[in-house]
Amino acid sequence: MVEFDPFSTPEHEAYIAKLKEEMFNNPRKSLAESIVASAKNGDGKLGIADYFQEYIKHGDPEKNGLVVKAKKKNVDHNSRCERYLLKTYPLVKKEERTVWVRGMPFKKDLHGFIDWVAAHHAKGPFVGVQLTSIGCKSARLRKIAQSKPARKWLNDGNSILLLCYGQPNGPRTPYVPMEFWLGHGELDESNERAEKRNKKRGQI
Repeated sequence: MVEFDPFSTPEHEAYIAKLKEEMFNNPRKSLAESIVASAKNGDGKLGIADYFQEYIKHGDPEKNGLVVKAKKKNVDHNSRCERYLLKTYPLVKKEERTVWVRGMPFKKDLHGFIDWVAAHHAKGPFVGVQLTSIGCKSARLRKIAQSKPARKWLNDGNSILLLCYGQPNGPRTPYVPMEFWLGHGELDESNERAEKRNKKRGQI
């Protein structure tokens, strides 16, 4: 069995040539800075082959601080939510709106907590859906629990669904919807927990 030598590839030779050029043109840069600069493609991203060579020669570049990971983009679950709700409810409408304040876009929910409204019939009762990721579940629950319109929504015979998307099987796996139905009891419990936390922190 012939052992694979990553340093004998044309990609590695080209990478080394580019690295030497970078170090020659910028002698004040550290080796790590030169490695990152020379490994970038025209679009500013690290090439796969160059990234692999960094790993072989210097260990995991992310752990060693040689590569700064790109900021994770917010995942938009609205299309997933619509498909998921349409499996149960024939009437589904997005109620979240984008409003512009001084040239800046802001998201505005119906009554401050509803992203989507779903129903079996046009006359209701209606399901107010708050859409979020599983990591933001607690924050969204606290927001709804402190909302007076949410209480009125429930008193009018409607329902509140906190629909959270997560990846329970780890990164790069499909997103899975998780339903949390909220009534007065759940909202009261959330407020009680928040009050206890505030007392413990000395805020009350």
